[in-house]
Amino acid sequence: MKKKIIAIVVVFIILAIYTCYLQFGRDIDVVNSFSLSSSNYSEENINVVLNKLIVTESKDDISENIIQHVLDNDFHTIRFSFDNGYPHKLDVSVYKNERDLKKNHELFSFSYGQVNGEIGEYDISQSDHMELEIYD
Repeated sequence: MKKKIIAIVVVFIILAIYTCYLQFGRDIDVVNSFSLSSSNYSEENINVVLNKLIVTESKDDISENIIQHVLDNDFHTIRFSFDNGYPHKLDVSVYKNERDLKKNHELFSFSYGQVNGEIGEYDISQSDHMELEIYD
């Protein structure tokens, strides 16, 4: 009887550790990207996986975090080439986890671009000229 209780407790602890890892142990990452560019305009389109079981942050906070990751160029699986400067627009589709990505269950998407749709004048590093539009 005592061995059975110990085995149940050990299994519970292992499941708790695994669940904590799935929720807190992984960072957001880009799983797909493509760029559009012309002589004076560039646009980056990315798919981001949050790698979370439960999303507790607001969409605004998540969007700002993703924009900061792009500006810092510090995603794990991709490095952007900003040799010609930052893009003028960023379009992002956000997924909760890899399973949702495979099933095409988008959590939300957003666009980070110039105010009033101006084209090519400012890039995404100039936040005072950018606006964030979130789509559900």
